[in-house]
Amino acid sequence: MERPIAVHDGIGADGATLFELGMMYATGHLRPLNLVSAHVCFNLAGRQGHDKAPRLRQEIAAELSANEIAVAQRAARDCLSASIDEVLASVENGPATLRSRRAGLN
Repeated sequence: MERPIAVHDGIGADGATLFELGMMYATGHLRPLNLVSAHVCFNLAGRQGHDKAPRLRQEIAAELSANEIAVAQRAARDCLSASIDEVLASVENGPATLRSRRAGLN
């Protein structure tokens, strides 16, 4: 299977890595500025035990609409049973990517 995000080869699914990815999305450093993706990453990092992630997720949520928060939360839930490649594809390309990959459409 082709890996959708070559720049993430070798990335781990630990909380620190997901937190750093969230910081990249939150600041637009090395990744496009995307607060929904940052919210997803901070949510997942917090579930992995990163102590700063929940606070930053809350800060990001204050900047998002209710619909954007719902999209981010749904994407994070979808990622819970996904491989790291699927998580990164979902964050990078949108939550529909994960659903379509699982349905065999991608």
